[in-house]
Amino acid sequence: MSRYHALAAHPHADEDCLDKADATMRRLQQRLRRDGLKKACSWHGDEADMWLGMLAGGQKKRFNGLREVVRQVQVETRIIKQWRRRSSSLSSQQPLHQQVKVDFDSWESFDAFHIEGACQQPLTQVFMSIWSSRSLDLFSRATDDGVLKFIRAVEGAYLDNPYHNRIHVADVTHAAYYFWSHLSAQPHMEGYFGEVDLLALLVAAAVHDVGHPGRTNEFLVKTQNPLALQYSDRSVLENHHAATAFMLLKESGVPLLDHRLVSPSQDAIKARIVDMILATDMAHHRRVLEQMNTEVKVQATTQDINKLILEQHLLHMADIAHALRPAAQHRAWSEAVQMEFFAQGDEEKSMGH
Repeated sequence: MSRYHALAAHPHADEDCLDKADATMRRLQQRLRRDGLKKACSWHGDEADMWLGMLAGGQKKRFNGLREVVRQVQVETRIIKQWRRRSSSLSSQQPLHQQVKVDFDSWESFDAFHIEGACQQPLTQVFMSIWSSRSLDLFSRATDDGVLKFIRAVEGAYLDNPYHNRIHVADVTHAAYYFWSHLSAQPHMEGYFGEVDLLALLVAAAVHDVGHPGRTNEFLVKTQNPLALQYSDRSVLENHHAATAFMLLKESGVPLLDHRLVSPSQDAIKARIVDMILATDMAHHRRVLEQMNTEVKVQATTQDINKLILEQHLLHMADIAHALRPAAQHRAWSEAVQMEFFAQGDEEKSMGH
């Protein structure tokens, strides 16, 4: 509102445009009062901020003129209408996926192995629980049914490897969300992240190992596996995961990346997801760390850190975070990855290597 007043006081302000902005602002304020879109009377304390934070991806938007102010207010009005529809139907909605209670806000009590044992759909449970809790259905144009269809297709495409399987991806998806949510809650990161950033990270985490054959990139390259030939020996698995994910998305017909904001475009979100997946290649471990360290050193504030570099770092960190889990879980993950490596070693022996 203060930015609006500053523009309104500008000596070169267009009178007609100013009148329209004034009228639109009054209508918006009336709507806000009528619908109670304030912290004191929303579903919970940060509901209004979350809704309006969607508009600019969490960043503070700068306006170049009064016409942009009018356009922004019109977008906010559409958001408020959607909020009203949501509030009227929220009480009657039941989660489509709910089979197991997922404590995704806790690090110590989260256990992907327990979720697997309870329902054999750990990724679906984790992804859809976060999706519902963060009200991403209000941001994405995809229906809950459509998202559920897609994420089940993704989970079904994970193979029964000892380590790179649906349990691992559920664990990584939770870790990525946990790191993201706790980082965004820090006072010095206020307004840095928006729902579009969570959408990109959540999807990237869910698909980052889809179709993994249980063999390393080095093995695929040295044995001239068709995948290695297809991707010219460069980040073979990671390129395969990204391609498989977006093929599944295309086949599902679910507009998962289509959203209610003016920007960013679906292509831009897709590019970010692909870059995050590629950053999980351990061959890029040093580069990912060095880029993040450089950003922290050269930027004046944390708000200036390159978001694309940070989100790649977050997913890469989540991918290897089982060492931070409770000891029993870390031991189980360590044994699983050993089994997968030993299976590869047995295959290498059978090939005469």
